[in-house]
Amino acid sequence: MQAIDKKIGDLSPSPRLASHSLQGTRYLGVLIFFLAMVGCATDHYDARPISIDEVSNKFAVKSLTTGDIRDCAIKRASDSSVDWPPKEWNLKSLTIAAFCSNTDIEAARLKLDTTTAAVTTATQRPNPVLQLPLQKTLNPADGQSPWTLGFALDLPVQTAGKRDLRIAIANVDVMAARLNVASVAWGVRSQLRSLLLMLWFSSERARLLQKQVALDERLERLIERRVANGYTSTLELNLQRHLLAQAITNAVAALQEVGDAKLKIASLVGVRQTALEPIVIDVREFSTHSSLVLDDGVRKNALRNRGDVLSGLVEYEASQAVLQLELVKQYPDLNLGPGYTLDQGARKVGLTFSGLELPLFNRNQGAIAEARARRFEAEMKVKKIVAKAFAEADLAMAAYDASRNKLSSALTQSRLAQRRLAATRAFLLAGEDDQVTLAGMEKNEIESELNLLDATLQMQQAIGQIEDAMQLPTSELSAQ
Repeated sequence: MQAIDKKIGDLSPSPRLASHSLQGTRYLGVLIFFLAMVGCATDHYDARPISIDEVSNKFAVKSLTTGDIRDCAIKRASDSSVDWPPKEWNLKSLTIAAFCSNTDIEAARLKLDTTTAAVTTATQRPNPVLQLPLQKTLNPADGQSPWTLGFALDLPVQTAGKRDLRIAIANVDVMAARLNVASVAWGVRSQLRSLLLMLWFSSERARLLQKQVALDERLERLIERRVANGYTSTLELNLQRHLLAQAITNAVAALQEVGDAKLKIASLVGVRQTALEPIVIDVREFSTHSSLVLDDGVRKNALRNRGDVLSGLVEYEASQAVLQLELVKQYPDLNLGPGYTLDQGARKVGLTFSGLELPLFNRNQGAIAEARARRFEAEMKVKKIVAKAFAEADLAMAAYDASRNKLSSALTQSRLAQRRLAATRAFLLAGEDDQVTLAGMEKNEIESELNLLDATLQMQQAIGQIEDAMQLPTSELSAQ
């Protein structure tokens, strides 16, 4: 029996081996915990393959009244008091559609998403680093374990508020990206207004030129009869045929401009031209001759609403934050390393400081000087932008005043031409004139309408300049 007990005792682990086994189990547990932490990733890669055929097919079927544009536009229209879809499309409703479909605006929004994600990066604190040192002594002393086991943490400590400054810089970048979205959106709206204005101008010009063609054709027939009767020479007939050919060329060019304007509008909105065919575009708002009351509010709005002015101020604030960050970088960050080690049976607790930069050769003077210089650059940029905003506002108001004077003169000439035409018709009814003279007076009246159309175009272009100077519709300026 004692032999059996002795045998069992020989088979039992020694206290030293049991201790080694226990320490190895602890080390294995720490390793398993570390691997589990690594495996707990919360985000994974999601593949987004892109196909040119799929992109082109989606673009081919895009409509202003269905799909993503409709869903986005309904939300925006409810905020803008616009019924959707509208029976007649104008600048306001097409602007809403463009905001939902224009690729430049979408790219600016995605840039905003990227800078917003950068805020998350800036707010994150650096993770601690786990160290698991493992060594084996090849010639251990008798009775000692050959293994040195342990673990330690490397804890980064950012000093002097560097993290808060990085967050501030990231937030300023978000503000700049948000202003960029607004600037791009205004640019799209400005281009859309210009294109709709040209659509109105080309349509009205084509209508008047077609009337002129009809009059020149009538004049050609009248002169042909006069030549046949010997009342005039063929020289006058040839001159009239030349005028008719020129009128036809101008009318065809005006119709081509109408088609070009529609094509450009579709491209700007982000759809094919076929998407505009079923809708009615109302451009009558450009035919108005009402006057704007302009005052110093144009200059004030130029400073308050312009994206480049606001972006300049944001960039200056960013330069301030960058300078502050470079200044606090004079104070080094710390890395704390608490740890525990089992060194050949001896248990040791330690605390190390690592990564402590010694400012012996520089105290970040170069980066500080650069940041200070960039702040001066940002300040000068703000001053230049403000001066530019004032200049553009003044130029736009001067252009509007000049266009109003030209429009007033064109209106006067148009009324005189209408009165002369009415008098000629009255004389013709009394038998005191002929059809050639009447047709000539009708052509003169059309010429006065074309001049009035040109003057109205220049006035509307000047209004567009004022709106671009403020980046604000003049309707809102009148409401203030």
